[in-house]
Amino acid sequence: MAFQRFIVCGDSYSEGMTDEVVDGKYRGWADRVADVMADAHADFTYMNLAVRGKLIGQVVEDQVPTALAFVTGPDTLVSFHAGANDALRPGYQASIAIPLYQEAVRLIAKSGATLMLFTVLEKTGNKGKGSEIWEKRFSEFNKGVRAVGAEVGAIVVDANQEKFFSDRRFLAFDRLHLNAEGHKRCADAVLERLQSERLLSDSRFATQRVVARAGRYGNARLRQELRQTGVSDDEIAAALPEAGDETERCRQVWARKFKQLPQSAEERGKQMRFLQYRGFSGDAIRRVMRGADE
Repeated sequence: MAFQRFIVCGDSYSEGMTDEVVDGKYRGWADRVADVMADAHADFTYMNLAVRGKLIGQVVEDQVPTALAFVTGPDTLVSFHAGANDALRPGYQASIAIPLYQEAVRLIAKSGATLMLFTVLEKTGNKGKGSEIWEKRFSEFNKGVRAVGAEVGAIVVDANQEKFFSDRRFLAFDRLHLNAEGHKRCADAVLERLQSERLLSDSRFATQRVVARAGRYGNARLRQELRQTGVSDDEIAAALPEAGDETERCRQVWARKFKQLPQSAEERGKQMRFLQYRGFSGDAIRRVMRGADE
């Protein structure tokens, strides 16, 4: 199914804070997902109502009614993510926040829209009392998200299954929000989740996936990943040329990792195994190992 409409409700996570700025606004993972959806439906429309700092009650009161007014049925995807700002406050009361969240989810589900929810990362890798409180609060909150998601048949994107959320390379300066690369990874995760539900065009998904990951992986790895998501060999073959020249990509990956040609047979074997693991062809690897400028 190609979604005709994508509506986003939430806080700074969905607004796209600390991503690159386009036309005076943060781009964010949601904008990136919308770009992919737009290519699959000629009449596609997108509305991002998310505002940084909002609590659950504010999202429910200010954003959800507007979102519901534009729902046209299952071809409308509504993203709802709220509660993190509540849980971070000293006076947080789970007994109030979780039921409020769940009632909002049930309300959106009754509209007939396809609904997408998110959990929050529980184990951040940090230590101390603050981290313990964080894990306890969000573990409980996430149980509520999963429970109501299962109840209404929502798509649940689980942050705890995505390693990049706890990888500091993908966090902004505040160590709380995602940076530009983090938002790209988040968009990839959302698109992959939608694809697993067969809710995206295989052709568009394959092309997006190839373009997004070609800078890190070879064709064999890209082909394997797409097959695992159920994309046909014909669709994969049509998408792979979008990755560009494999030898040049292999050279760039090698240069970022090793920077100089191997000085011994042992080092040569190590470099070749690394490139093989990344899914590059034997021919591309041999050219890079010879230092050929082709």
